[in-house]
Amino acid sequence: MEEVRVPFCPFAGSQASLPDLKERMRLFPDRAVEALLTEFRALFFNPRSRMFGRHSLYDRLVEDDNLTALTRFEQQLDRSHWSVYEVRRLFFPRAADTNKKGPGWRSTRARFTGTRYEALAWIRDNIGAPDETGRVWIRRQATDGPYPRTEHFIGANLAGTADKERRNFAKHWAAFTGETLFDLP
Repeated sequence: MEEVRVPFCPFAGSQASLPDLKERMRLFPDRAVEALLTEFRALFFNPRSRMFGRHSLYDRLVEDDNLTALTRFEQQLDRSHWSVYEVRRLFFPRAADTNKKGPGWRSTRARFTGTRYEALAWIRDNIGAPDETGRVWIRRQATDGPYPRTEHFIGANLAGTADKERRNFAKHWAAFTGETLFDLP
């Protein structure tokens, strides 16, 4: 029987609607995979962007033992093109208080595209051993103290994210870090 494609929002409005969401994810596992892929990409660039506050959609499907959606998700990850991204983030101070975060800027550059395993091998061969998230941290953001703060990592994720960098990013990066070289292998 062919799956009927009924659109639905993967965000549960409340804890009470979570059982309904899980049921929809069971009825439409391919839609669950689409939502998982969106969240997966978002979490790579910002680990705080889980769909359910402290819980990701992936966590919710594991909790529900939705093996159909989870298996299809892993299969899709293996079939997809992946890129190695160099990501730098600047966190400016809030104007009124340098101990509070103001605007954030991101520089994203794709360095390699291939299969999932080729991308991870490229990182190992050129940068170092990635952590469980597929990243090698070059500079981690401080967890306390005044802003500005910076972070820089190389990691593998689904291909398709466009290179992006604000016009004065390099100038601010150099001012905050003392680093002027951007070239990696």
